[in-house]
Amino acid sequence: MILEYPDVVGEIKPQKPPQHSGASAVVTRSDNLTALAPGTRVGKYEILAILGQGGFGITYRAVDVQLDRQVAIKEYLPTSFAVRQSDFSVLPRSTQVAEDFRWGRERFLAEARTLARLGDAPGVVDVFDYLEAYGTAYMVMALVRGETLEARLKREGRLPQLVIDQLLYPLLDGLEQVHEAGFLHRDIKPDNIVMDVLGGPTLLDFGASRMALQGRFKALTAVYTPGYAALEQVASGEQGPWTDIYALAATLYHCITGRQPPSAIERMAGDTAMLPAAEAGKGRYATGLLAAIDAGLSLKAADRPQSIDDLRRIILDGARRPAPPRAPLREMESTVTVDVQPRKRRSRVWLGAAVVAVCLAGAGAYVVFQPPIETPEEAARRTEQQRQRAEEEARKTAEAKARAEKAEADRRMAEEARAKAAEDARRKAEAARLAAGETQRKAEQRRLAEEEAKRRADEERTRQEAERAKIEADRKAAEAARTKAAEEARRKSEQERQAAEAQQRAEEERKRIDAEQAAAADARRKAEEEARVQAEREQADREAGQRREQEAARRAAEEQARAEAEAKARADAEARQQAEATEAELRLSDVDRRRVQVALVALGFNTQGTDGVFGPRTRQMIAAWQKGRGYPESGYLTAPQLATLREQASALGRVDESLKPREPQPATAGNTVAAARCRAINARAQIGEPLSDADLAFLRSNCRG
Repeated sequence: MILEYPDVVGEIKPQKPPQHSGASAVVTRSDNLTALAPGTRVGKYEILAILGQGGFGITYRAVDVQLDRQVAIKEYLPTSFAVRQSDFSVLPRSTQVAEDFRWGRERFLAEARTLARLGDAPGVVDVFDYLEAYGTAYMVMALVRGETLEARLKREGRLPQLVIDQLLYPLLDGLEQVHEAGFLHRDIKPDNIVMDVLGGPTLLDFGASRMALQGRFKALTAVYTPGYAALEQVASGEQGPWTDIYALAATLYHCITGRQPPSAIERMAGDTAMLPAAEAGKGRYATGLLAAIDAGLSLKAADRPQSIDDLRRIILDGARRPAPPRAPLREMESTVTVDVQPRKRRSRVWLGAAVVAVCLAGAGAYVVFQPPIETPEEAARRTEQQRQRAEEEARKTAEAKARAEKAEADRRMAEEARAKAAEDARRKAEAARLAAGETQRKAEQRRLAEEEAKRRADEERTRQEAERAKIEADRKAAEAARTKAAEEARRKSEQERQAAEAQQRAEEERKRIDAEQAAAADARRKAEEEARVQAEREQADREAGQRREQEAARRAAEEQARAEAEAKARADAEARQQAEATEAELRLSDVDRRRVQVALVALGFNTQGTDGVFGPRTRQMIAAWQKGRGYPESGYLTAPQLATLREQASALGRVDESLKPREPQPATAGNTVAAARCRAINARAQIGEPLSDADLAFLRSNCRG
């Protein structure tokens, strides 16, 4: 299955191709010199559009014209040392790389055959067909629409445990079958995992043949994805299932943290610290999953789980088991042969890789050991030089081919002329010999005729006798032959009948086995689908029940809060009525009330008047004072509270003096000024304006009434 989504699909506008014996022409647009044009036929498949392309090959969307089914076709076209010709065939760029091109093509086909043998392996791309055409190879895969895990992680950040479970277990089952077939993926990452609408994964872009070709042909740039490639991939170490396990663990780390882990070389060099998954996902994910991620991300290959089964046991047990001794991987032909250095040199390899990583850390490069970045002008010049070299190679190849064909034609003409002359001479010699011997032959014929006549007479008698004997013998032999032929025909017919019956029984047995296998597979798919639907239904029921419980709890809480509020309101009203009755029992006089107001003002609770009337403002200030003293905020005074207020207000004694009538003082200039200020302060107090402490002190000392 190959992904089809808008940011990858590059539709090419249809062009009318020239006629070339049933095939369409190559795209000649300047932005896509190597791709086949829409309408090109590759076997029974017709190209529709380009899905994507890179330095190793091109992937097309195509249609199977016999089955009327859309598929994806990957074309082997390593542009570093191969070029497409004008007749859309693919040839090596030079004779020096021809063997490497053919070797890589065989690895590509071996990869396709291995993937095709996997059949219905869970989470692995389905390969329908593979073929050779135009001098190169093609792999035909299923086409499915979906979303990459990379796109979903960019949109959602972290994934919940349920989604990770739906993603992880099919990948484990599929990778286990891949490894059992002696095959590695080598490039597991979120961008190579496609999720369908139900959350099921499909693993794309197996890189075994690409890695094998890189290992053989050193001119190719080694490509890795930082954060997902194990150290042995970068430093040419021994690779195996543990290599894919590292990439899978890095992908799962991205799923639980929302970010990809640092590269293995950066971690080894100590440049970047990585929070363990057990801490990053604590409380949100299963402990077994977190333990498996940390085990799979071990830098040393020997410290990681050595097989998918080991990794699965860690996920289920929730604890790391000691790794068993590593067994050699039974690789297919396309596996890279790695020259593993002795243990003493391994540290220098890792150190060298670390130095490379430190040098490249600032670039954040996707390509490891990448050459310097070219400017657009340099890239254009290099492309033009490559095109000119390719054209020159093609021209030289055509001229050499023409010269060879002409030399071969001249050689054939010379040989034919020599053969014709020799044949003429032989015929003339034969004619002379025949003419010379004709006379001798006629004489010999006459002598022989005479002898023959005598011999015939003798033989006639003998012949007649022998004829009679022969007729009798022939009759007996014919009778025996007829009997033997009839017996042989009967025996052969019986054998053919038995063979036909055996073949029919074998065919019926094969059909029965196929039918049973198909029924079992169909039953298994139905059971899995029913289990999935049941699980989704149970999950939906649980979520609905939780929502109902939460709604009931919320309503109960609101009802309880409303009841408590009503109870508090009733209690406050009753307390207020009780406090009002208690204060009424004190029978406060007008002077007592004014004392309370002045005391409150002195304590910083401005009643905005000292008229002896306990209005809303005075009640509000009494409540504020009660709150500050820790009393119930009723706004009405009790006898103990009144006593406390008097004790707290140190100025209460001076209030009594200020309320006594004072003797009139002579009208002096100072008294006149004091009287004016008293009137101003009283006027401000009557209109409710707040008074400062200085105004209150002046009022108590110099003003009457």
